[in-house]
Amino acid sequence: MVSRPPFAWRVAMGADRHRWVKVLLLVFGSLACWAAPTAAQRQAGLFVREFYGWYAPLAKGEGRPALEQVFRQRRSDFSHELLRALGEGAKDSREGLPFDPFLGPVPALGIPVVGKVLRKGEAHFVGLHASPAGLKEGKPAEVVAEVREKEGRWYFVNVHYPGKHDLLAILAALKARRGRHLPTLAGQGLGAGGWPAIVQARRMSWAVC
Repeated sequence: MVSRPPFAWRVAMGADRHRWVKVLLLVFGSLACWAAPTAAQRQAGLFVREFYGWYAPLAKGEGRPALEQVFRQRRSDFSHELLRALGEGAKDSREGLPFDPFLGPVPALGIPVVGKVLRKGEAHFVGLHASPAGLKEGKPAEVVAEVREKEGRWYFVNVHYPGKHDLLAILAALKARRGRHLPTLAGQGLGAGGWPAIVQARRMSWAVC
């Protein structure tokens, strides 16, 4: 008759087995995070790359303002909320954004380079780097475009900048400042690198997956 292991030893082995199951689940979960981009991630990246390939030369060139070109030619590429906020800011000549809304406070020398694409809820967040070197070195993105898809059509819903600032929050802060007849940003000496103190940007929690 084969003797059974002591009860305490069987309990210990059972606990070890449960621990190993948890470890394996964590390993496979981590591998899933580093899996190849999904079709939606690729489409989001291609949409953002195409837009910036069109927009960046306009923003850096002469002639009609780039934002005006956006309203004329690319309205369908933006949510109604973002278009409305941009339009309200553009109508008031007293004060506007102290930097390009899509290129951010530190614009790229050429066309921004698309980096990592992350999904969070119904939105995809597409990182944009000022240069290929920044992407290769793993530096944080200078601008992050937030895009969504509906019935096969991709569109921008927001743009995020360093320091947890975002375009919609900044435009809302500027609108509130105009409504209270406060001094303009220019009057306070804020240039391309300045940020309105009134801005309470929406905080984003960035996860690998």
